[in-house]
Amino acid sequence: MKESLKRTGTLTKNHASMENMFNKDFVTIVRKKGDSYVQEEINTHKMLPNSDTCDTSVRESVIFRLRKDTSVIAVLEDKGGHCDEHFEYKDFDIAITLVDGETPSGRMVITFAGEKAYDKFFPTKPEDSYWDSPMEELLSELTEILEGIDNEFYFFVSRDCPAFVWDEPEETVETLYQVHNLLEENGYEVEHLHTIGYISEPYLFVHENELLMVGERHFCGNFFVEMKRVFQGISPEVVRTAADEALKGHPGACCHQHVDGSWGFRTSFSDDVRKSTFVTLLEEAVAELRDVVEKVEATPNIGEDTLYDPQTYRALFTYEVIDASLKLSKLHI
Repeated sequence: MKESLKRTGTLTKNHASMENMFNKDFVTIVRKKGDSYVQEEINTHKMLPNSDTCDTSVRESVIFRLRKDTSVIAVLEDKGGHCDEHFEYKDFDIAITLVDGETPSGRMVITFAGEKAYDKFFPTKPEDSYWDSPMEELLSELTEILEGIDNEFYFFVSRDCPAFVWDEPEETVETLYQVHNLLEENGYEVEHLHTIGYISEPYLFVHENELLMVGERHFCGNFFVEMKRVFQGISPEVVRTAADEALKGHPGACCHQHVDGSWGFRTSFSDDVRKSTFVTLLEEAVAELRDVVEKVEATPNIGEDTLYDPQTYRALFTYEVIDASLKLSKLHI
């Protein structure tokens, strides 16, 4: 479940005053527009003076059409200073009650599988209240609840609701050891590379015909995947120019020539890596690197790495890790 939810719903000011939530010439609705919800005041009175339709008929026709409109979530129809609106939204039943008069009030009750999940009373507010009426406050709350349901963020559900099963927070992947275990669990061939000192040890893994390395960026903790290539006889400037062009559109990827002459193409994982998303993120990272490397190899005068051999690349990755860890071990922090 998500831990936060941005308020994207738009609320317009109710035309009615504090003492009168309802306006006989309008009806308040909640409508979904894109990913957000808006409150709208829809005209329900006669606008064409020479038409044969009376005000009552106009109001009934407008409300009838609104209730058939699939974008309209709720119609807060005034019936003698009282409104009872009930509708279903996904797995939830939502009931709204509004009472007008000298002390207007509102109530919203939400049930899930027949069990009460939410129950809130919206009393008359003092003159210095942010909201003009209980209706406005209730609709603001409803907007956030609807967005929460869309985003599977059920902040409004009572912990005492027996029918609602709360998902436990999913485990976050925070260490390379967890990465190693997930690689093995998903059938990848894995080998760890030793480092000097207490530096986290990266891992080699095989993806189809490719030998790659997964490691952890120093000091910031993000995981990365690296693909290696050797372009013998090609000027580093030519490779760098081709790599810079190939990396356009890949802001998370980079390319670096190591001291042994090999080129490392890297891309980082997102900050939030979870067990359920690990394989997807890994596959996306490998696909991104393949796209970059293929563009470099397609550049005239470069071509594919014809000397590619898994054991040679295994040695190059090993030298790269030893060289990096040796340099880090000498830092005085």
